[in-house]
Amino acid sequence: MTTGLYAHAGAAGDTRPAGDGTTAGYTITDIRQTPSLRSRIEGLVGDSFAEYMFWESPGNWRWAKLYDLFPEWQLAVLDTNGELVATLDSVPALWDGTVSGLPGGFDDLIVNAVDAPRDTVWTASSALSLTVGKEHRKAGLPELLLTELRRRSGNAGHRGVLAPVRPTAKVHYPLVPMSEYMTWTDANGRLFDPWLRTHRELGADVVAVAERSLVIRQPVSRWEGVYGRPMPGPGGYLMPGCLTPVQVGTDRMGTYAEPNVWAIHPCRPEAGR
Repeated sequence: MTTGLYAHAGAAGDTRPAGDGTTAGYTITDIRQTPSLRSRIEGLVGDSFAEYMFWESPGNWRWAKLYDLFPEWQLAVLDTNGELVATLDSVPALWDGTVSGLPGGFDDLIVNAVDAPRDTVWTASSALSLTVGKEHRKAGLPELLLTELRRRSGNAGHRGVLAPVRPTAKVHYPLVPMSEYMTWTDANGRLFDPWLRTHRELGADVVAVAERSLVIRQPVSRWEGVYGRPMPGPGGYLMPGCLTPVQVGTDRMGTYAEPNVWAIHPCRPEAGR
C-alpha cells in the first residue's frame, strides 16, 4: 500500500508523457481522463496482494467508491503500447499539518474521504496503494507516480502528500514491532526497507507508525482457509504476506491490525517536468 513531493503545472486529469531517464516512453493518465482503465487497474491491484487484504474493513467496504468520487486521484501509467503497467490509488484528505493530526491510517483515510460532504475543502492528499507490473519494476515508476501525485496536490493548494506506507520487506520480519523496524538501516546508513527508503530519497519525512492502519476482523474458520491448517486456540498466527500476526481471541474471531508507517511529502509549486 501503497502508500509524492513538490508539484505544479497542468490540471489533474492530464494525459502527458513521462519525464526523461528510466521513465521515458511512459504516459500518465487517470480514471477521469480514461474511464476504461478502471477494470484493468482493479485487476492489477487485485493480483498483487494476498486475498485477505481485500476482506471487509471500514476502508475496503468503501474502496469501489473511490473510482466514482475521486477519479482524478486514481493514477495510471501506460507503456508505448497503451498497456497498463502501474497504478497509484489516492484520495484527498484533511490534515492540519502536524504529526499528531495525522489520520488513523488506510481505513481512516478512505472513510473520511468517501463519507465527507462533497463541498469539503481538502488540505492534503494521500497515497493508498501503488502497484507496478512485474516486468516494469526497475523502470522508476513508483518515483514517477509519487512525483505526479505531488504535482497534482500542489496544484490543488494542499499542504502535503501523505502515505501510510506498507514496507515491502516487513513481511520477512512479522514479529518485529513496526516502531523498531522503521528505524533499521543498511550498511550505508540508508533506511533498510526499500519502499521506506524510496519515500525518504524522494524527500519525505518518515515520521510515525499508524498502528491500526487496516483492521480486518473475521471468524477463525475463514482465516483457516488462508492459514492452511487448524487454528485451535487463542494466540497469534502468521499469515502469508502479513506484517504482523493475526490475533485470535477466545471468541474464535481473528483480527489482523496492520501497522503502516507515515511518510509525509511536502508540496510546492514548480515547473512541469
